[in-house]
Amino acid sequence: MEKVVAVIPARNEEKFLPKTLEALIHQTYPIEKIIVVNDGSTDNTKQVAEQFDRTIVIDRPDRGYDAVGKSVIAETFNTGFQVAEQSVPDYKYLLIVGADSILPQNYVERAIQAFQENPTLVITSGVVKQEMKRVGANPSVRGTRIIRKSFWTTIGARYPVKVGWETYPLFKADMLGFEVYPLVDLEVITQRPTGKRTDYYAYGMAMRALGYHWMVAVGRSLVKKNPKTIFQMIMGYIFGKDRYEEELRKFVKNKQKRRIRRILFRF
Repeated sequence: MEKVVAVIPARNEEKFLPKTLEALIHQTYPIEKIIVVNDGSTDNTKQVAEQFDRTIVIDRPDRGYDAVGKSVIAETFNTGFQVAEQSVPDYKYLLIVGADSILPQNYVERAIQAFQENPTLVITSGVVKQEMKRVGANPSVRGTRIIRKSFWTTIGARYPVKVGWETYPLFKADMLGFEVYPLVDLEVITQRPTGKRTDYYAYGMAMRALGYHWMVAVGRSLVKKNPKTIFQMIMGYIFGKDRYEEELRKFVKNKQKRRIRRILFRF
């Protein structure tokens, strides 16, 4: 049986973490180790995590603020990835889980099945149940995802500490000829509303860093409908300074150009 390790970044998550860990412990496909990165919590997050079997708790110092939505949070994930490699060096799949996410019991088993059926699949996830109820919902790979290690190591086995860090591996996989897609039959429940803590200025910056075509960036902004959110995203796109490697940015822009052409001219 191929080994799976899970990484959970957690800051002040004592309220949500028990149900998240309970769901991981009772997966039909066993998880070798669960690494909880205690990101400077000031509550009982550490004590809660330590109560569960197969869990390793790693403490990071309190930076004094919640880094959700900021590029610095990538450092928290990277700490967990490093410990995953040290504790289970022969793992084959990396499961990244939000501290408030409740996975169905067959989540890992179903994902492993998908990987085995499709050798070109390197990143997959379920869908968030609450989001799929929204009108016009578009299934996509979410933050709670599972990654094939053989691919993960080719891009450094870490997130870049830049805006767009969570999206970067998805585009990188596409550029390298691999597949990335969600499994819509796996519904994840989040214990808090999604999108409430999104930094929309950083969202715009991430689109610029990744090489988004300006028409796609504007379209993504206008979909939000809230004037303040639209303004923040567009300003972030205009003034964002982070840049990923030029090869990737060109790939993203050219792919989006082809999509725009098909929509506008039907070819």
